[in-house]
Amino acid sequence: GKSIRVISRLLPRKSKRAIAQAASDYDFNILLLGSTRAGKEIAAIVAQRLSSGCITDAIDIRTQG
Repeated sequence: GKSIRVISRLLPRKSKRAIAQAASDYDFNILLLGSTRAGKEIAAIVAQRLSSGCITDAIDIRTQG
């Protein structure tokens, strides 16, 4: 709805860059974001900046080792 469009507009490019930079600086293996329109948009942009994958609408996470 309208609030999602507003949130997406309020997240400046600097915020998306900052998330990507933090993930890179701290060597994150996994970065979890909300499965909202804004979260999916941010996830895609961050994944692109980090040259990594992006999975949306995941419902379960399992780690090994």
